Formats: sequence, C-alpha cells, structure tokens
Amino acid sequence: MRHEQPVVLVVEDDPIQSDLLREILEADGYRIESVADGAAALDRIAAGHIDLILLDVGLPRVDGVAVCQTIRAPDRSAQPPIIMLSALADDALHETVAIAGANAYLAKPFDIDELLAVVARYCA
Repeated sequence: MRHEQPVVLVVEDDPIQSDLLREILEADGYRIESVADGAAALDRIAAGHIDLILLDVGLPRVDGVAVCQTIRAPDRSAQPPIIMLSALADDALHETVAIAGANAYLAKPFDIDELLAVVARYCA
C-alpha cells in the first residue's frame, strides 16, 4: 500500500467497467475519480491534480483519441500519463492512440495484473 494516494481519473462511459476499475485500483491504494464522457474529462483535467488518466477510446461527446490529442496539445500545461483502453484490439487503433500521445494501450478485457503494472509504472 502507498503512503500517498495518486489520483487516477477513470474516463469510462460503461458504469460496470468504471466500477470495476475503481474497485481494482482503490484496492491497490489509488484514489479514483470518474467521469463518463470526454468533455467532462477535459473539464476535470483542466482543474488539475490528476496523476494518471485511464481513458476509454469510445466515449460520448468527445472520443478518447480527441481527448488525448487535446491533453497533449503544446499549449496545455498539465500532461499526466494516459493509458488508453478499448475493446477494439487492432494494430491500427494501437497506432492511432500512440500518435495521439497515449503512454500505453490496454485491450479490454484487460488482465488485472497487467493493468496494475502499467498504472504503477506511470504513477511512480
């Protein structure tokens, strides 16, 4: 267990997936905040104090790739690590999220140990 709790923003429109991510990460010592769409994610990120973003690709209003590109824009001061999540596991999507600026990509359903390892790597 960590002494200070890194803040992970979960951006996921599926409430079941969002709750699952919250349970897994809180049990490992992270503080979780959740939003269900890309526009809300950008608002929350602008407020600051986010250590890592778990970002679903398929989101309403503003999709995950667009959110990632916006966060990585040169004029943005806050640029926390971004781990993209998607049920679409193909090479083209993997390349798209990398070009958008994601630090990592995990396909759903994800392996819990792999998720925790990637989150720990970027929250260190």
